[in-house]
Amino acid sequence: MTRGSSLAPLPLLCAVLACTRELPPDPALKNLDIRRASAAERPRSTYQPRPLPSGPKTPTQKSLGALWRSFEERAWLGAYRRGSRRDPRWDAAAERFLERFVRCVTDAPAPVPVESVLASALELHRLRCDHPVVLLAMAEVLRFMQQDRLAAPLYARVVPAVDARQLDSAVAWLAPLGLVRSRPVAEFRPVERQRLLDQGTAACAEAASKPSFAPFEEHWLWWRMREDHEGPASRAVLAALQQRPRASPWIMSMVTGEIALHEAHLAERERRPTGEHARLAHDAFGAAWRLHPEYPDAAVKLITCPGEGESARLWFDRAVAADFDCPEAYELYRRSLSPAVSVAFGRECLATGRFDTGVPWQYAEALSRQLEASTGTTDAAAGRLELKRLAAGYRRTRPGLAGRAGDLADRLTANATRR
Repeated sequence: MTRGSSLAPLPLLCAVLACTRELPPDPALKNLDIRRASAAERPRSTYQPRPLPSGPKTPTQKSLGALWRSFEERAWLGAYRRGSRRDPRWDAAAERFLERFVRCVTDAPAPVPVESVLASALELHRLRCDHPVVLLAMAEVLRFMQQDRLAAPLYARVVPAVDARQLDSAVAWLAPLGLVRSRPVAEFRPVERQRLLDQGTAACAEAASKPSFAPFEEHWLWWRMREDHEGPASRAVLAALQQRPRASPWIMSMVTGEIALHEAHLAERERRPTGEHARLAHDAFGAAWRLHPEYPDAAVKLITCPGEGESARLWFDRAVAADFDCPEAYELYRRSLSPAVSVAFGRECLATGRFDTGVPWQYAEALSRQLEASTGTTDAAAGRLELKRLAAGYRRTRPGLAGRAGDLADRLTANATRR
C-alpha cells in the first residue's frame, strides 16, 4: 500500500531491514510471481468479471490515513510531550514543527509541503533545540532532501537517546540505522557499524513486542519495517523477534513470508525448484491473514503465491476488501493477467465510479499496457467512450488524470487508424 503524501514513499522511514546480516537486496523481487509447480500446470479458467467491493463503508487509503496519522502523532508528538527535556525557549516551535512533520508524512487532508517542514526545522536550529525527538525528525527531513551529510550529525546526537529510552519505540530504530545509511561505509570502523546495526535491530524488535497494540499499529509498524523497494526481510530482525515472548505473531509471520519469497526468487533465478519456498511463503502469509484479515498486507503478498484451490483473484478481493484502493494489490493482480484480460478487469474498476480514488484509473493502465503490447482487441469507439467517462469522472477530483485520459484516447484512435 503506497501512502500518497509529499514525503511518501519515504524510504528513510522504512530503513529497518537494511543491515549487513540480511539477504542482499534484490529489486527484481518486486516482479516475483511464484506459483507452486502444480498450480502453474493447471489450465487457466475463463475470466469472469465480478463487482469490486466499492461501498461507502469499504476502507480506503483516505479513511485508513486517519489511523496512520494517529500512529505518527503518538510516535512523534506523544514522545515529545512525555519527555522531560522541554524548554520554553523552543517548546511552541518544536510542537509546531512536529505537527507539520506528521502532516507531511501522512495523508493529511491538507498536507504540508516539505519546504515548510524544513523552514520550521531551521527555526528550531536557530533556537538551539536539542530534544532527541525533534533532532530525529529533522534528520529524517534532511535524509529525504538527500542531504545525508547534514543528517548524519543529527542522527549521531540522537543515538544515545535510544539506549536511554527517550524515544518512542516505533521510531527509535531510525536513529542508528539512519546514521548507518547517511554515512559512507568507509567512515565507520566495522565494529562501530555493526553495533549500530545491532542497536537498530534490537529497537525494531522491541517496537514489535508489546502486550497489546492500538488498531492498525502492527500494520504501520510493518510498513516502517519493510524495505522501500520490497526487498527481502532481515533474518536478524526475525531472530530478535523470536527471542521476545510478546513479539507480534502477525509481524513475525510477515517477516517469515518475506524471507521465503526471497528464497523462492533465488531458486527461480538459479533454476532450482521453488515449490517448497513458495509453500512456506504461502503458509506464513496465510497465518498473518488469519490473524488480521483487516490488514491488506498478507493478502497482497498472497496474490503472487496462492495455494492449492486458490487464485490470485481470491487474494486480490481480500486485499481490496481491507483497503479498497491499495495500489500494490491492483498492480500485482493486473500483472497476473494477459493484456486483453487486464482490460476487462479495468472495466470492472471503471464501473465502481469511485473517482475519489485511483481505482477507475486502472482501466487506463490496462488499456495502455494492451496498446504497448500491440495486442489491441479493444474496439476503438467503445474505448473512446470509456475514456471519455473516465476523464469526466476525474475532471473535478483529479484534473491531471482527466487530461491523461484524453491523451490515451488519441493514442487509441491512432492505433486503430494504423490497423
